[in-house]
Amino acid sequence: MTNLCTHANVTWKTTHTGHFLLRCDDCDAVVGMGGIDARDAIEKHGRKHDDGKARWDLMPWRQLADIVDVLTHGAVKYPPGNGWKRIENAEDRYFAAMMRHLQAWRGRDYIDRSSGLTHLAHAGACILFLMWHHSNPGGGDA
Repeated sequence: MTNLCTHANVTWKTTHTGHFLLRCDDCDAVVGMGGIDARDAIEKHGRKHDDGKARWDLMPWRQLADIVDVLTHGAVKYPPGNGWKRIENAEDRYFAAMMRHLQAWRGRDYIDRSSGLTHLAHAGACILFLMWHHSNPGGGDA
């Protein structure tokens, strides 16, 4: 008797018999029903309207941590003041570096010899740097 929908916008409606229906506001599916006890039970668990909001739960955290390891390695390898934000011709150079790491990975060379970290994590760091430089064409500390 319960239809499942993926929407989060629901409203309690009372039927002519005094029972409660939990109906989806988007597709009108019945997503719950019952007497006052059922309504209380569902409302105790609460509702969260997440539609249209960023889905941080989809982030592959282990892989993001691998990229952070590359950033940490770079912070140790390069002296202070040699920041990735101040590299001359940054977009061309980070694109080239990203492609070298992707080509190595594509050739089944998975670990960068100089860092001991994966080529894909290095490529991910390069993508982040490219994204930053694309968003900040004049540089800066944004």
